[in-house]
Amino acid sequence: MVRRWRTGNSILKKSFFLQRLFKIVASVILVLLFLIATGFSFRSFLANYSFNKARYYFNDGAYNLLFAEKWYKVGEFFDPNSREVHYQLARIFFLEGKFGIAREMIEEELRRFSDFKRSYYVLGLINGYDGNFPEAITDFEEFLKWKPSSWAAQNDLAWVYFQVGDFEKVLLLADSGLKESLENPWLLNTKGLALHNLDRKEEAKEYFERATKEAEKLKPEDWGAAYPGNNSAFTLRG
Repeated sequence: MVRRWRTGNSILKKSFFLQRLFKIVASVILVLLFLIATGFSFRSFLANYSFNKARYYFNDGAYNLLFAEKWYKVGEFFDPNSREVHYQLARIFFLEGKFGIAREMIEEELRRFSDFKRSYYVLGLINGYDGNFPEAITDFEEFLKWKPSSWAAQNDLAWVYFQVGDFEKVLLLADSGLKESLENPWLLNTKGLALHNLDRKEEAKEYFERATKEAEKLKPEDWGAAYPGNNSAFTLRG
């Protein structure tokens, strides 16, 4: 009698378990059907999740270039046509000093999305720091055709011309940038360097002093905006 009761109780438990399992499976299937019917894409969801994680580790909450790189690559797996992946990977590899692969990434971005002119800025930085100065000049000039008001691009282009010893061109670019960004400490310093190397020492001293004065007014967020790819934790230290 006891054995029969135990057997019957076991059957009831199994039956109850199977009923609950059936309800759970049925609910999951209904949810999946609803998501499919409303156009939900798991690949898109996973891609967006991966890109959000990558952005988080690339100065949007934390700073870990290795993690950012891995998450961008995961995002690329789910969305190989994203116009964000190669651009951001190029920036990451550039910051790591891996200029060869950084150049490959940004050139791939330009092949896929030739209308995204900001890529020329990154390519200019890569070529400039890699010592390919003629190419860097072409890249920055291409970017400035799209955004001529960019003081930062004019300053970086001036830096390239400084590397090749064309100080007159450096001076012209500094003056052009200062028309867009008055009392900009980076441009004031660039103009001072140009004047100093053109043997106009007294004028150079004036601009160096102005640059120092303006730099002292900068807040951590100003430094962060000028160097967006660098670790923001360092800029917060002032």
